[in-house]
Amino acid sequence: MKASTPYRRSWLDFTGRLMSLTMTQDEPPLLSDKWPHLAAELMTALREEEESDLARQVGTLHVLEQCDCDDDFCQSFYTAPKPNGAYGPGHRNVGLSPSRPGYLILDVVNGTIMYIEVLYRPPLT
Repeated sequence: MKASTPYRRSWLDFTGRLMSLTMTQDEPPLLSDKWPHLAAELMTALREEEESDLARQVGTLHVLEQCDCDDDFCQSFYTAPKPNGAYGPGHRNVGLSPSRPGYLILDVVNGTIMYIEVLYRPPLT
């Protein structure tokens, strides 16, 4: 699922003052709503790795687009728009030691979680 384009909604309030709000149509689901067990596991693993700034992001992450590699062991997904090419400067990988088998590896750019690699794991929940 791709992120929708924001649009601006404007209206006059009861005093005649112009009010506006930026909105989106079909906002992608929150990670914590779509896969609550994975979200909880990520927060725990990030805290164990002393990545508290990243752990605080988990509750706000949206599942924008799932990996299209078609490998049966991959359930990875984007939490930010897919880049054109490599992430470039400011990119780092954060490998986690999850409580369940398999791999969880985060692509982080300038302190923001962009992509979550979910490999060789049971179906997401």
